[in-house]
Amino acid sequence: MDRAFVSFAGIRSDEEFDEQLKHLFLWFDEVIFEDIGGNDRKRFLDRHINFGSLKFLDRNLLSDSFIPVREAVKLDWDERFRSSLLRGYPRWGEETTEYHYPNPQSPSEMAHNALLKRIEGEHGVVSFEDGYAIEQAEGRARVAVDAVSLWREVANQLPCVLNATPDEEVAIKVFRESHVDTGPLPPGEVLSGSLPNLSLLDWSTILQIKRSDGLAALKKKAKEAIAVSGENLQRARREFEDAERDVYEDIIDRSRPRPGRALIEGVLGNIPMGLLNPFSIAFSWRGFSQQVAAEENYAWVYMLRDIRSAIRRAEGMTQ
Repeated sequence: MDRAFVSFAGIRSDEEFDEQLKHLFLWFDEVIFEDIGGNDRKRFLDRHINFGSLKFLDRNLLSDSFIPVREAVKLDWDERFRSSLLRGYPRWGEETTEYHYPNPQSPSEMAHNALLKRIEGEHGVVSFEDGYAIEQAEGRARVAVDAVSLWREVANQLPCVLNATPDEEVAIKVFRESHVDTGPLPPGEVLSGSLPNLSLLDWSTILQIKRSDGLAALKKKAKEAIAVSGENLQRARREFEDAERDVYEDIIDRSRPRPGRALIEGVLGNIPMGLLNPFSIAFSWRGFSQQVAAEENYAWVYMLRDIRSAIRRAEGMTQ
């Protein structure tokens, strides 16, 4: 079963997250979300999906797909909260103006430092001097590192990938460089590049796509591209695009007119040979076999095309 995890920091109310949520729902069987501050399943679905307007079966499918982390795994949440209250921040140097870990001892501390550097760079400073700015940077770094740490705890019980925020991506990179397993590249990362503007589709359409037979074939093809690429996202996307182009060329080649063969098969298939004409049976069976093979081999492309067509229709309605 494919699962994704969304941290509390990654849950927002904007168009970008709306698109992310639709990608997550399509490409994963379950989406586990961090339920801080009463962000339970119903409130989450009402807030982001307009849950009450959907049909009963659609609501059931969504309820089964989006799971609060406290329902998904068993962790000592009270202890985690108490421990978080006891943690401080590194302050040292003359007048305690230094706020990085001087000798980071763990991937979490190294990630914290990397995030502080990122935040300093965003503000165009080598280091912060204002106390409030330091506190804001420390808090932002801590939130991202804690999210990655929680995700790793969840993944130990239920293997899942993190739908990371930009800050969490920085932390994951540090963990990965420290040889900490951060899980496989999810197929949605490959497919999101081929399916922009998914946010234009309403949830009724997304649910129809979710139930389509071709969706499994599409995810399988994306996973194949990831395997061939060695978990490299850019190479995986190129592999996927090349595979799509090869299919279209194959379809065009198969539909190339061959009047000579058609004439011969027509003549042979119509020769009177008693009750059954073996040539007619053979040609019919070959045509049937080719159609079955095409359905199996091209189902993922047809699914991709159907989703793109739905997006184009939605774009036309918004203009």
